[in-house]
Amino acid sequence: MYNPEKLNCNQIKNVLFDRDFDMTWLFSVFTHLNPNDSFNLKTFLRQYIRENGKLFFSAFIDEDLNSFKNRIAVRPINNTYNGRGFMNRMI
Repeated sequence: MYNPEKLNCNQIKNVLFDRDFDMTWLFSVFTHLNPNDSFNLKTFLRQYIRENGKLFFSAFIDEDLNSFKNRIAVRPINNTYNGRGFMNRMI
């Protein structure tokens, strides 16, 4: 829906920033990504966040999940949930 070209976050490696950041804030991004894209985006962003910098983001957490679940089957990646441990391992 938001990505008609069907690019995945692994392709973001082609994007370059000319500086580092104290803080990166992503609101309602990880709620629309599959686990591989979430991991790739976090890995990519880490290289541009200063050593003492912060990454703030929102994500739906379901304490009963051990991994990842798409909650709306007819609209993939429209409303995703992650287990807390699963999200912590990705971070």
